[in-house]
Amino acid sequence: MHYFLELIERGIVYDKLYKAVNDFGRQIKRVADEDNAALTKAGDNFNLNAIVGGQLKGDEGHKLFMLYSEGNWVELDEGIPNAIIGNAGQGKEILNRIIRPETTLWQALKAGYLSFDSTRVSSNDVEFPIDVMVYKKNSFNIAENRYQANELQDISSQWNEELINL
Repeated sequence: MHYFLELIERGIVYDKLYKAVNDFGRQIKRVADEDNAALTKAGDNFNLNAIVGGQLKGDEGHKLFMLYSEGNWVELDEGIPNAIIGNAGQGKEILNRIIRPETTLWQALKAGYLSFDSTRVSSNDVEFPIDVMVYKKNSFNIAENRYQANELQDISSQWNEELINL
């Protein structure tokens, strides 16, 4: 992020989101080149994935991209209705069953949380907080919320009871 923010501080202005994503991908490659040897020596691998979304002035609508550690990306659209970065655990199957182009935002948020919660109880490397960002098409405004476990406990408990009562 620091390298990418330096580009913006130097005056680069993007009119289309894919152009910004391309530059962000180049910065991911830069970090990989700088850090990969040290990570390999320590027995680790460079691993940075990101989901970037929004709408810039030249975009006809909102866009969503998934960037990979290699700096390349795919655009997410109706053909790819959901993406997970990090540990997918048991949660991916929930999204696959629920998320469709006609899914409402409220349904998608609940499915996203249940996906997270199912992964969280199955994996020791997934935990709160959970950050949610919502972009309303053509609004040029993002709403952000950070949730702690106690704020979503009722949904988790209801989900658990439903599974037990199947």
